[in-house]
Amino acid sequence: MISADQIRKAVEDFLADSDANKFALQFASLSHDIHKNGDSDAIELARKIQSRLADVSAKLMGPSDLKVALREDIAPPISGAYIRSPRFYTGSSANLATLSLVPNWGQAEGSSVRFANRPPSLVYGS
Repeated sequence: MISADQIRKAVEDFLADSDANKFALQFASLSHDIHKNGDSDAIELARKIQSRLADVSAKLMGPSDLKVALREDIAPPISGAYIRSPRFYTGSSANLATLSLVPNWGQAEGSSVRFANRPPSLVYGS
């Protein structure tokens, strides 16, 4: 069974030596039929990496952006840290909503919304 650690190791090797051909071969062998012979973390990580590689193929991302994204993908989650998410923009600099989450507590802290003197027409966010 393929594990996420095996995929992380292949990514770390690529980040260290920048050998794209070697990485392509390693990742292809690890991700082939991952849905059949990989654990759930490995499947999720393989899908993220495949998405990144598709972005590079479509010229939506360059090699340096790929390396930054892969570093983020293989980084372990930080437990007990504050996370700022999401930020919404509604067309005016005063129209910003920010929600601070504390993962270990599972509740919002300090959320606020300001819409100037008019209701928002559109809300964008991630």
